[in-house]
Amino acid sequence: MPLVFDDIIRDRNGSRRYGESQFGYLNLSNRIEAERVRNLIESWVVNYPEMHRRGLISRLKSKIDQVFFSAFFELTLHELLLNNGNEIIEIEPTVASSRHQPDFLVRAQDGTCFYLEAVISMNETPQDAAAESRLNDAIRAIDDVDSRFHFLDLEIEGRPSSPVTLRKLRNLLTSWVAAIPRNNEARNVPAFVYEEHGVKFTIVAILRNTPLNEVGRAIGIQSMEPYWGTPGDGIRESVAKKASRYGVLNAPYIVAVNAMGEYQREEDAIDAMFGSPNVVIKTFKDGRVEAKDSRNGDGVWFGPRGVRRRQLSAILSTERLHPWSVGQRRARLIRNPWASFPFNSGSFGIDQRNPANGRLVELEGQSFAEIFGLPASWPED
Repeated sequence: MPLVFDDIIRDRNGSRRYGESQFGYLNLSNRIEAERVRNLIESWVVNYPEMHRRGLISRLKSKIDQVFFSAFFELTLHELLLNNGNEIIEIEPTVASSRHQPDFLVRAQDGTCFYLEAVISMNETPQDAAAESRLNDAIRAIDDVDSRFHFLDLEIEGRPSSPVTLRKLRNLLTSWVAAIPRNNEARNVPAFVYEEHGVKFTIVAILRNTPLNEVGRAIGIQSMEPYWGTPGDGIRESVAKKASRYGVLNAPYIVAVNAMGEYQREEDAIDAMFGSPNVVIKTFKDGRVEAKDSRNGDGVWFGPRGVRRRQLSAILSTERLHPWSVGQRRARLIRNPWASFPFNSGSFGIDQRNPANGRLVELEGQSFAEIFGLPASWPED
């Protein structure tokens, strides 16, 4: 009997719908790839200590994606630790310096103990998340419109500050779609435009080569406004919040961060720790100009007054790690050159970024696919 997912006959085809929860889709999908993902999660959950398993499963079954992603990340870290010969002494251990409890107390193969804490960086504020949820509700209403003869090319500007009136949006769009010619004249139909609470939807109809026999997904193309951000956004705040959460510990302390932002890369984690990059330009009296790469004082480990947060020994960083992407992801251990308790007990088999002579030396490890014995294209064939 499965521990996480329902033991049911699945007849759900196609991809995840807008606004549908990650667990909800995984639980219902009959795709072979979804079955592989479910099997992987079930096999890892069996290895999780039984006394803590119920709470983890409850979070994995959450309808809130951030809770689901957080639980899966902790499950992945647990499996990674076991895979590399570490002993997990305790989950959510009590520490004398704080009323809070880190996720794991671990003993490495060399006998050294260390603490490991997991955090998800969603790169958005609670207000952003609420606006995104309202936007997804509106997109789902558009996508559910009966548009069997046309794809809908959707362009979105802004985010709704309040819930969009879905019934009004759906009724107006349904009437507009019904009046579109079912031939090449569709390209001459003026765009459908709907504005409410700071969001603007502009929709153009494109004739389908083959009409659908039943109601399917209406949106064929979707475009949104460009993203603007500073290197390390989200990662910096998430790690900084965890860095001092447990006070002064008596062992190395690592924060594992999973950056879920669409545009975040490995360099963003480095910038978040050491400071965002800049260029210092110096002009001499003889007219010479010298440009030198430098960093701003906005890093977790290096701030306006210099070195800080020495209690954080290292971070383990990865990007957009979720159940569908395990086969395509890597992670790296970035060590703090100023740590009070340096972490020198292995690398978990992943990439390393080790400080030496004022720079980071790169050492290549294994991908998650290699560590967990998965094909590189997993969960596809």
